[in-house]
Amino acid sequence: MNTLREFHQAQVLKIAAADVCGVLQADDVHRAQTRLAEVLLQHVFHQAIQFVEQKLGRPPGDAGIIAYGKFASGELGYNSDLDMIMCYEKPRQDGDSAQVSPENFYSRVGRRLIHLLTTRTAAGVLYRLDMRLRRADAAAHW
Repeated sequence: MNTLREFHQAQVLKIAAADVCGVLQADDVHRAQTRLAEVLLQHVFHQAIQFVEQKLGRPPGDAGIIAYGKFASGELGYNSDLDMIMCYEKPRQDGDSAQVSPENFYSRVGRRLIHLLTTRTAAGVLYRLDMRLRRADAAAHW
């Protein structure tokens, strides 16, 4: 977790240096911050899935993250939180013999994801999260 936070801090420092030196315009800073969040979130999401999968096995179907607000519109700033929800595919009931229900599996994935992103370590917190449900027309999926 510290390695992820140190990587995040190094990238934010590079973005800030380019911002202060006038190399990046405000829109470019926001896009760079958003892209960094997308890359880190994708990595942490896969880590969370693998962690839970090792313990419980994996149910059929897939999952993804839906971004909202400034995260969805590519306008993250230096102190932005990540507004998002996690959704998953619920398989049909025709003979599914998965050892764990999708509800249980992805509930644990969500808790692990929150833990990985928000736990304060010596290197700080990776991101603050807001995972409350919102209107669907404000969302973007990645």
